[in-house]
Amino acid sequence: MDTPLSPHAPTVDPAAVAEIQGTKPWLRFLSILGFIGTGLCLIAALSMVAVGLFLKERTPLILGIALIYVFLAVFFLLASLHLHQAANAAGKVIAVPTTGNLAEFLSQNRKFWKLSSILLIIFLIIYFLGIAAAIILPALQRITRA
Repeated sequence: MDTPLSPHAPTVDPAAVAEIQGTKPWLRFLSILGFIGTGLCLIAALSMVAVGLFLKERTPLILGIALIYVFLAVFFLLASLHLHQAANAAGKVIAVPTTGNLAEFLSQNRKFWKLSSILLIIFLIIYFLGIAAAIILPALQRITRA
């Protein structure tokens, strides 16, 4: 990492630094919302488990939904950590506008968008499978009744 003591370190264009400075609060805000979302998902999962324990009929559906909430919490946490690290890297670029700090900021941004894209692909596959199941299962049920 470049330091302010390095007089020969290449510096970043002030206009780029200004754009990063405008981006940093939004990165921080979204990361905080993600951390809150993580906590809410974990509370929902624990609530589902607690409700499941007090029901006379212990259905696996409730535990399955609780597990989905835990997976969502993990996704929120990972994305929020990447956003938090990007906001920290943005602060470094603002404080010491060198190309090394800019590269770190861009790397953190890339990691967030890569994770977001992978999660989007996973959720699209799940949605596609759910829609297919919603169409195929009732049709199969009608065929078996006939």
